[in-house]
Amino acid sequence: MTKLECGLEVLRICAEHDICEMVWWRTDDEYAPVTFLVNVNDQFYPAADAEAITPENLDVFKQAVADCAELDRQQPPTPEDIGKGTDGYAISRADVLFVARLRKTRLWKRKHEKYPTRLQPLLLAAGDTGCGW
Repeated sequence: MTKLECGLEVLRICAEHDICEMVWWRTDDEYAPVTFLVNVNDQFYPAADAEAITPENLDVFKQAVADCAELDRQQPPTPEDIGKGTDGYAISRADVLFVARLRKTRLWKRKHEKYPTRLQPLLLAAGDTGCGW
Protein backbone atom coordinates (compact mmCIF):
# COMPACT_ATOMS: atom_id res chain seq x y z
CA MET A 1 0.00 0.00 0.00
CA THR A 2 1.33 3.43 -0.89
CA LYS A 3 1.19 6.49 1.38
CA LEU A 4 -1.45 7.94 -0.91
CA GLU A 5 -3.61 4.81 -0.74
CA CYS A 6 -3.20 4.81 3.02
CA GLY A 7 -4.30 8.44 3.14
CA LEU A 8 -7.40 7.70 1.10
CA GLU A 9 -8.28 4.85 3.46
CA VAL A 10 -7.83 7.14 6.48
CA LEU A 11 -10.20 9.65 4.87
CA ARG A 12 -12.75 6.91 4.17
CA ILE A 13 -12.63 5.69 7.78
CA CYS A 14 -12.92 9.21 9.17
CA ALA A 15 -15.88 10.04 6.93
CA GLU A 16 -17.63 6.77 7.78
CA HIS A 17 -17.36 7.42 11.53
CA ASP A 18 -17.66 11.23 11.45
CA ILE A 19 -14.26 11.69 13.10
CA CYS A 20 -12.55 13.91 10.53
CA GLU A 21 -11.56 16.45 13.21
CA MET A 22 -9.17 13.99 14.85
CA VAL A 23 -6.90 13.76 11.81
CA TRP A 24 -4.33 16.32 10.69
CA TRP A 25 -2.22 16.25 7.56
CA ARG A 26 1.07 17.49 6.19
CA THR A 27 2.38 17.62 2.65
CA ASP A 28 5.81 19.20 3.05
CA ASP A 29 9.23 17.56 2.79
CA GLU A 30 9.24 13.97 4.08
CA TYR A 31 5.44 14.08 4.48
CA ALA A 32 4.81 14.35 0.72
CA PRO A 33 2.61 13.56 -1.05
CA VAL A 34 0.42 13.53 2.07
CA THR A 35 0.78 12.15 5.59
CA PHE A 36 -2.08 11.93 8.05
CA LEU A 37 -1.43 12.27 11.77
CA VAL A 38 -3.38 12.15 15.00
CA ASN A 39 -2.55 14.76 17.61
CA VAL A 40 -2.72 13.65 21.23
CA ASN A 41 -1.33 16.71 23.00
CA ASP A 42 -0.12 16.02 26.53
CA GLN A 43 -1.84 12.64 26.86
CA PHE A 44 1.36 10.61 27.06
CA TYR A 45 4.66 11.26 28.78
CA PRO A 46 7.38 11.48 27.67
CA ALA A 47 6.69 11.41 23.97
CA ALA A 48 5.85 13.46 20.93
CA ASP A 49 2.31 14.74 20.68
CA ALA A 50 1.50 13.34 17.24
CA GLU A 51 1.75 10.01 15.47
CA ALA A 52 1.59 9.45 11.75
CA ILE A 53 -0.88 6.96 10.34
CA THR A 54 1.22 4.94 7.92
CA PRO A 55 0.67 1.91 5.72
CA GLU A 56 2.54 -0.07 8.39
CA ASN A 57 0.23 0.95 11.27
CA LEU A 58 -3.04 1.56 9.42
CA ASP A 59 -4.46 -1.71 10.82
CA VAL A 60 -3.86 -0.45 14.38
CA PHE A 61 -5.78 2.73 13.54
CA LYS A 62 -8.62 0.76 11.93
CA GLN A 63 -8.89 -1.53 14.96
CA ALA A 64 -8.91 1.37 17.43
CA VAL A 65 -11.74 3.03 15.49
CA ALA A 66 -13.67 -0.24 15.20
CA ASP A 67 -13.27 -1.01 18.91
CA CYS A 68 -14.43 2.45 19.94
CA ALA A 69 -17.38 2.37 17.54
CA GLU A 70 -18.41 -1.00 18.96
CA LEU A 71 -18.29 0.36 22.52
CA ASP A 72 -20.63 3.17 21.46
CA ARG A 73 -22.99 0.69 19.78
CA GLN A 74 -23.12 -1.45 22.91
CA GLN A 75 -23.70 1.41 25.34
CA PRO A 76 -24.35 5.09 24.78
CA PRO A 77 -22.51 7.67 26.86
CA THR A 78 -23.55 7.92 30.48
CA PRO A 79 -24.08 11.26 32.25
CA GLU A 80 -20.95 10.45 34.28
CA ASP A 81 -18.89 10.05 31.09
CA ILE A 82 -20.20 13.26 29.58
CA GLY A 83 -19.38 15.10 32.78
CA LYS A 84 -15.69 14.15 32.46
CA GLY A 85 -15.03 16.94 30.02
CA THR A 86 -15.53 14.93 26.84
CA ASP A 87 -18.60 14.28 24.74
CA GLY A 88 -18.73 10.82 26.33
CA TYR A 89 -18.43 8.92 23.05
CA ALA A 90 -15.59 6.41 22.83
CA ILE A 91 -15.23 7.01 19.08
CA SER A 92 -14.13 10.58 19.73
CA ARG A 93 -11.05 9.17 21.53
CA ALA A 94 -10.09 6.50 19.01
CA ASP A 95 -7.01 8.62 18.30
CA VAL A 96 -5.75 8.17 21.86
CA LEU A 97 -6.43 4.42 21.78
CA PHE A 98 -4.53 4.19 18.48
CA VAL A 99 -1.49 5.96 19.92
CA ALA A 100 -1.59 3.99 23.19
CA ARG A 101 -1.59 0.74 21.25
CA LEU A 102 1.07 1.92 18.84
CA ARG A 103 3.39 3.02 21.65
CA LYS A 104 2.34 0.13 23.92
CA THR A 105 1.94 2.54 26.80
CA ARG A 106 -0.72 4.06 28.99
CA LEU A 107 -1.89 7.64 29.21
CA TRP A 108 -0.79 9.83 32.07
CA LYS A 109 -2.81 8.49 34.97
CA ARG A 110 -4.41 11.87 35.59
CA LYS A 111 -5.55 11.96 31.94
CA HIS A 112 -6.80 8.36 31.88
CA GLU A 113 -9.45 9.02 34.48
CA LYS A 114 -11.04 11.70 32.27
CA TYR A 115 -12.01 9.26 29.53
CA PRO A 116 -15.31 7.38 29.21
CA THR A 117 -15.47 4.57 31.78
CA ARG A 118 -16.20 1.89 29.19
CA LEU A 119 -13.10 2.93 27.19
CA GLN A 120 -10.71 2.70 30.15
CA PRO A 121 -10.17 -1.11 30.01
CA LEU A 122 -9.00 -0.82 26.39
CA LEU A 123 -6.66 2.03 27.29
CA LEU A 124 -5.24 0.08 30.22
CA ALA A 125 -4.69 -3.02 28.06
CA ALA A 126 -2.63 -1.01 25.56
CA GLY A 127 0.47 -1.09 27.75
CA ASP A 128 1.80 -1.60 31.23
CA THR A 129 3.81 1.58 31.62
CA GLY A 130 2.96 5.23 31.78
CA CYS A 131 3.40 8.31 33.91
CA GLY A 132 1.81 8.02 37.34
CA TRP A 133 1.11 4.29 37.29
